[in-house]
Amino acid sequence: MTLLDTAIVVGSLAGLVVIAARLALRHRQTADYYLAGRRLPASAMGASLAANQVSAISLIGAPAFVALRPGGGLT
Repeated sequence: MTLLDTAIVVGSLAGLVVIAARLALRHRQTADYYLAGRRLPASAMGASLAANQVSAISLIGAPAFVALRPGGGLT
């Protein structure tokens, strides 16, 4: 890795820690974390659930597609 690559990785990790620390200070109770303080709009909740389901389908379906196609792993 070059010096630029190292600087980008270190900067990204530092930024992640700073953002996580700032967000952690906003949560006072566990309900704030798990339930978003009960202030999450229905559209955001629906988008989150849809993304979760698509992710699960991709995680389970993609390996089966690769394994069962001609020349794949399970022939």
